[in-house]
Amino acid sequence: MYKVFIIGLGKRGLVHAGLLSLRQDVVIVGGYAPSPLTRQNCRERFQFPLFENLEQGLQASEPDIVLIATPPQIRKELLPVLSSIDSIKTLIVEKPLALSIKEGLAISQTCFTKSWKLFIVHQSRYCEEFIAMKEAITAGRLGNLRFIQAACYGNLYHQGSHMIDLIRWFTNEQKIQWVDATGTNDLKQLGSLLKKPFSHQPDPHPGDLWSSITLRLESGIDAYLSCGLLDAQPQQHLDQWRQRRISVVGENGVAHAHLCSHYEEATFLSPEKKTILISPDKYLDSLQLFYDQVLTTNEAQKQVLENYLFTLGALQASLISAKEHRVISVPLDADELIKLDKRLYHQKRKASGKAPLISVILPMETHRGIAEEAILSWTRRQRCDQSLYEVIIVFHKHQQGLVEQITARTGALPNVVCIDAANEIELCHYGATLARGDYLLFTESHCIAEPDAVQQALHFFKVETHDGFYPRTEAICRNSLSQFELKLYNLGVSEFENPDCWAKVTLHAFGIKREVYFAVGGFAHQYNRFAYWIIGADFHQQGYSLGYAPGVGVSHVFVDSFALLDQFLSECTSGEVLFRLAGEQKAHHQSYFGIPKEWEDIQKYNPSLARVVLNKIFILLSAKMKADQLFLKKEVWTLLFYSLLARPYFFWRYNMPRLLSKYCFIFSRKKTPFAWKNFYNYCEQSFVWYRVKFAMEQKKLPIKNRIASQTHSLATIDDVLLYGFHHPESFQGEAFRWSQKMSAIKLFLNHESRSIRIKLLTRVRLIDTASAPVFFIDNERIERFEVNDQGNEIRLRLDKKYFDREEGYWLLILAVPWKTEEIKKSGEKRVLGFPIKEIQLEYQTVSSRNLLKEEICA
Repeated sequence: MYKVFIIGLGKRGLVHAGLLSLRQDVVIVGGYAPSPLTRQNCRERFQFPLFENLEQGLQASEPDIVLIATPPQIRKELLPVLSSIDSIKTLIVEKPLALSIKEGLAISQTCFTKSWKLFIVHQSRYCEEFIAMKEAITAGRLGNLRFIQAACYGNLYHQGSHMIDLIRWFTNEQKIQWVDATGTNDLKQLGSLLKKPFSHQPDPHPGDLWSSITLRLESGIDAYLSCGLLDAQPQQHLDQWRQRRISVVGENGVAHAHLCSHYEEATFLSPEKKTILISPDKYLDSLQLFYDQVLTTNEAQKQVLENYLFTLGALQASLISAKEHRVISVPLDADELIKLDKRLYHQKRKASGKAPLISVILPMETHRGIAEEAILSWTRRQRCDQSLYEVIIVFHKHQQGLVEQITARTGALPNVVCIDAANEIELCHYGATLARGDYLLFTESHCIAEPDAVQQALHFFKVETHDGFYPRTEAICRNSLSQFELKLYNLGVSEFENPDCWAKVTLHAFGIKREVYFAVGGFAHQYNRFAYWIIGADFHQQGYSLGYAPGVGVSHVFVDSFALLDQFLSECTSGEVLFRLAGEQKAHHQSYFGIPKEWEDIQKYNPSLARVVLNKIFILLSAKMKADQLFLKKEVWTLLFYSLLARPYFFWRYNMPRLLSKYCFIFSRKKTPFAWKNFYNYCEQSFVWYRVKFAMEQKKLPIKNRIASQTHSLATIDDVLLYGFHHPESFQGEAFRWSQKMSAIKLFLNHESRSIRIKLLTRVRLIDTASAPVFFIDNERIERFEVNDQGNEIRLRLDKKYFDREEGYWLLILAVPWKTEEIKKSGEKRVLGFPIKEIQLEYQTVSSRNLLKEEICA
């Protein structure tokens, strides 16, 4: 039984109270409203306890879920009280999340810090008419989307937020690149345009009385939104607040949905228009479905929070665009959304008195026994004027005992926070969000600062033109292992003098201008210590530079055990693996990080594909194949080997050399070249082994871009959907991937799928077509296919009906490597199959293209 507390008992709060009281899995344990009249009105309808003091009510009721149905202006003010209640697990907030990015970030950060689940009441996603539209888009019946048109009566932040949420939902949460809005608040002008009398009451949500907005999504689709008093209100039997509708136009047809009225779909794939009539009585059912989602979801909250913030950013960008009469770009990173809020971006960052110039951020996750010494070196022993700097000490919540222990010996510490973080890098980033200084100085809890470190850091920023610095490191070595790690560190630092070196963000300490840190999005802390490499690449790619600050000195405790060394290596590599598999790399990242040699082996580890191939192996062996196709047997066995015996194979190939180096080091005479060689090999081989190990252990990642309806570029398809392809490359401006002798693509087919087009590189003429390729979809061989006259397109005919299923289908492409003039001249040594640019699914069509027009007119 879930315990719910409702804050805000106005009209919307009473709706939630009425629906929640009908559920068997929920009990309303209390409600709060500051107005006695509002409380009395609620008391006449419901029996749950009501409180005039919010904090007392929350403490007395100990709710699991808090539902906020207050006006949006006051929600941020509730955070201090809510944060003090340990029982809260989930926060439900009426749309919009907030009225500004500043407030939205504050609410989201609190939820992330407290590990609360956050849900915004966008119940339109659970309405039958909009669910039908989403299904039509996902199934591919509309084909590639051309544009979206939405309209509503409420203003931008009131009901426009619902429509923007639907637009993003229909396009798989695509981000909005820019908005162009216009609007007016001239009641006299609006009144002259309306054909009937109207009444208007002030709306607490920001937005013009009428707005027209164009939104460009990242795939190139345009969405158009009109909201406000000029709404046509086509369904006269519905009140003005239910005049919400949206149309989606694709290359194969159009779909239209009107809230509480109907859903219509007309496509070339069906001779009849599909119509679903919706009763207005079903509208409240969508809220019950929304509650079901709240009570059962296990979504990753970071991505959810970023989606909410991005929708809020699009709302605010639209508001600014209408006011300033210009196109406004919407940042692509949630951390950059803060720039849209001018009130936050331009306000002085000071809580009281004069703001510090520099903020020292000290995460306390791995202090290696010198936590107290590290803290005192920054807080009590600096020669710099204390008004010029601040120290933010960030502990993990499980270190509360350490905080009390240090405080008992040293007295009160400044700016101490304890949060629930996944890793030390998240502690760093959280500290940066609290910082007030113009400059940030990140360090580690096993580093002791020299007395002039802060003063020298300020001097560096005053006289140097660099955007940041890396410091001078003195060593604290406890044994020979520490000395070898120091040698390895110095080997890396020696490369910093190279002008082309970009990886200058050291783990010991580094300083950076605050605005530069947030300009690149800050630490991508979800990727653990690999975030240092990511932010270093982002700094370099955007033209920011780090210089050497010899005056800033820290003494660093180097590792003294293999346990600590392995922890560091695994934290770096686990983040790298997740980064590579998550498909979130920016365009420049591959040029900085490259492709590890062992990554080819990792990508061959695919047990789900192996099960498909296991069934196919008997078909291949029993088929009467030409002699030049017999090599396919070897490829099938290779895949089965990698998939079924990968773990022992990888262990012997990658981990055994690592362990051998470790024990050779342990039993060797220390401080000898032989010992150094084995230590170096151990570290290098550990990176390789951990890449393989973590890649195999990584849970199945969500597929962001299903191959279901649109034309998909092979260069941008998620790696989890591909097998046996070389990495993306470009030829004369055309992006493509080479397949190998056996390659596979995961497709999401349905009963209307009729053919598959494989588009090859236009300018690479295939000249050896003597050996026909073989195609399978799971266990079914595709017998009918043809290559066009230009040799740059293969069309597979699907004679069987396929049904939409969650796991999709594997399309296997088996081919003797085809020869090209370019390949012969280049001396290419790789095994190359087809140079594939795109893959496109085609669906059943009707003979007359005028059918759609007739159905729409009807």
